[in-house]
Amino acid sequence: MTLSVGNFCCTSKEADYPDNMENALHRPHEPVTNRSLSDMDRDHLIHPVTSFRGHEAHGVRILESGEGMWLTDIDGRRMIDAFAGLWCVNVGYGHESIVEVAAEQMRRLPYATGYFHFGSEPAIRLAEELTSLAPDGLDHVFFTLGG
Repeated sequence: MTLSVGNFCCTSKEADYPDNMENALHRPHEPVTNRSLSDMDRDHLIHPVTSFRGHEAHGVRILESGEGMWLTDIDGRRMIDAFAGLWCVNVGYGHESIVEVAAEQMRRLPYATGYFHFGSEPAIRLAEELTSLAPDGLDHVFFTLGG
């Protein structure tokens, strides 16, 4: 059985996958250390644009939090996020006004497809706003989930 989460996919060997997934999502996590997370990462996670041998030799830097343009790893080291979360957080991290609006929208309608003549108020309003800012002649928007 295959699990897809966004653009991520993995295969389960278990026939009773849904029960196992339900248990995995709700079981309490044991306290973890940087070392145990590193082991789990090495054993189960694929990192794009990263060689397996290099990753195995050097390990992972585990990110724990973000604030503004700063990321902090599990060891407390701070660094500038020069990739803007790989173009996903171009306004930075931890802006409460964005968090509140996003949480409200997630409760109401976390996703709505644009396929097959479907639309949603947030997408329609954002498209209108974006086209009002664009040069003349650019009057349509196509939203996508990634690059």
